[in-house]
Amino acid sequence: MTRVISILLFIVALFFIHQGWFNYTFWENNAPGSGFIPLIAGLVLAVFTLNIFIKNDKKPFGFVKKQLYPFIGSLIMIISIYVLGMILSIAIFIIAWLIIVEKYSTLRASIYGITTTSVIYIIFKISLKVPLPEGFVGF
Repeated sequence: MTRVISILLFIVALFFIHQGWFNYTFWENNAPGSGFIPLIAGLVLAVFTLNIFIKNDKKPFGFVKKQLYPFIGSLIMIISIYVLGMILSIAIFIIAWLIIVEKYSTLRASIYGITTTSVIYIIFKISLKVPLPEGFVGF
């Protein structure tokens, strides 16, 4: 299973390398362009996944259903960004994750989720004036 994951991550790394080099500018006007970080991240990911693939000792891998939670949660969050918007999706994701996976109380999870989302909103939307994705709901 580790080899399969490393192959899939290597494909993702190749995608980032391709995007950084061909679809964005890697270097422009004596400064890094918008493709600089994706290409570097892709190269680092490729090196690490190749290392994992080569050093894998082929031990039996026990599959636990709980290992799918991060993937399923991330997928649901990404899809919900298009419907609810970035801020609301992050808040719901954090609160749901803390309640379902981490077994926090609803009050504690809500406090953490709302606080974290508020900090993200203040930093990116208000301070840096970065336009965050808005969904059909508009937030």
